Parts: sequence; structure tokens; C-alpha cells
Amino acid sequence: MKCDRIILLIIIAGLVGYILNIKSEIKKQDHELINTKVRALYIKEARYPEIAMENEVEGTVRIKATIDNFGYPKEVEIAESSGNFSLDIAAKKALKSSIFIPEIQNGKIKETVITMPYRFDLDGV
Repeated sequence: MKCDRIILLIIIAGLVGYILNIKSEIKKQDHELINTKVRALYIKEARYPEIAMENEVEGTVRIKATIDNFGYPKEVEIAESSGNFSLDIAAKKALKSSIFIPEIQNGKIKETVITMPYRFDLDGV
């Protein structure tokens, strides 16, 4: 019974993920998961920090996180800094609010470490 619920949840999440994936293709987002079988269900867009915009700061932050069995990020950390504290914090905060479809290996859901870049570009604002 518990397994049936998990399978149903995964199917629903997959459909929602497919729809969101189509929307993200239209929006041409600048971030993608790197080296993982985890799929994004909902990617929170990072809010461009006002101080960074005022100072015309751009950059890319790579965020590393463990995706738990329910698809939520935990142990979120900066894998590669943009060189700007406000951009780094904005990206970290955004990833913490994202939701993923966890990796399934041999029929079992497994925690997975992902790395995801967030690009801050003033041309895209």
C-alpha cells in the first residue's frame, strides 16, 4: 500500500515535471542539473539581489545539495562562488525552495547529491 502511494506520487510528479520542463524550455532558463539522474519538479528562480544590480555585478554560482527521498534539498552549500556574497546567498536560498523527483535505483528511491548552476546576468533582468 505504501509502495502504491509512492508510485502514484512519482507518476504525478513526473507529469508535473514534464509540464514544468516544457515551461522552462520556453523560458530558456540558464541552469541545469549536472551529472545526476534527479529530475527537477520545480526550480525556484533566484531573485537578483538589488545591491548586485545597483553595482552591475554578474556571475554564476554553483550550488551543491543532497536531494532527500522526498525530493527536497538538504545540506545545501556553495560548490563554486560567483565571487559575490549576495549572488551566492540568493542562489542558495532559491535552491533550498526547489523540489525534485528523487533518483530511483533498482526500484528504490535514493538520496542523491546534485550540483546546479545559477547564472545572474543583467541582460536577462
